[in-house]
Amino acid sequence: MKQNCSGTRVNLHTHTAHCRHASGLPADYCAAALEMQFNILGFSDHAPYPDDRFHGSRMFFSELEEYRHEIVVAQEAFPQLKVFAGLEVEYCSDLGGAYCSDYLLGEVGLDYLIGAAHFVKITDGSMHPFYADFPATPEIIRAFIRQTLETMENLPIVYLAHPDGFASRVERMTPELKSGFRDIVALAVERNIPLEINANGVRRGKFVIDGCERYRYPWTPFWEIAAEGGAKVVIGSDAHHPQHLILQYDECEEFAKSFGLPVVNSEIAAEILRKKEK
Repeated sequence: MKQNCSGTRVNLHTHTAHCRHASGLPADYCAAALEMQFNILGFSDHAPYPDDRFHGSRMFFSELEEYRHEIVVAQEAFPQLKVFAGLEVEYCSDLGGAYCSDYLLGEVGLDYLIGAAHFVKITDGSMHPFYADFPATPEIIRAFIRQTLETMENLPIVYLAHPDGFASRVERMTPELKSGFRDIVALAVERNIPLEINANGVRRGKFVIDGCERYRYPWTPFWEIAAEGGAKVVIGSDAHHPQHLILQYDECEEFAKSFGLPVVNSEIAAEILRKKEK
């Protein structure tokens, strides 16, 4: 039976205790989602990799089957809520796109993937996370821009999470950063990939630089470029606790409205549902 996703409250960015920096099982988030009047809930924990890279902030590869099963159990326990199973992925050149398209979406049978850039490697071989203390060097920022573009170019994602997340590591706008932002927006529009306004960035609070107060992300200069470029947006709770589902969600919607950015959560959910029903 087909369902209409219009006029619904949707969140497709939800983590669980499997990622090691969140709490709660899928069933806990489903119970909270109903209380908060969400109609559609998508789980998108950080994707594990066969060699367990980045395992400090995500499930081990051996946990993937358990994660998938927990989502199925939650869906059965909360039939009044539409539940999707997904993962948050980043492009890894050694794996290419096949790991995501053939294995995660194909063999594992996930419903969707969202893209993000969390870790980058620079020329000296060192790895850098986007959530580290700032400021970052220009080389690290260039690596994040490159990683973001490669994720959109190579992976079958339904949207791009916190596209300005690495801006938490910069103190102010530079010509090079602005150029990189424009490249990200242009590719997103070309590929019809919505960009996420991330509520977790709002929950992280503000800091002051040069006498000005701002969120680490979402960062206004990026979204000015996104609006000028004609981007579409998704509001993502990026929930790491069941109560996070609604925190700052409405504030992010107002943020999108202030730039005239079209919010397409329901449209993305409807597309996931169409593919799931085939």
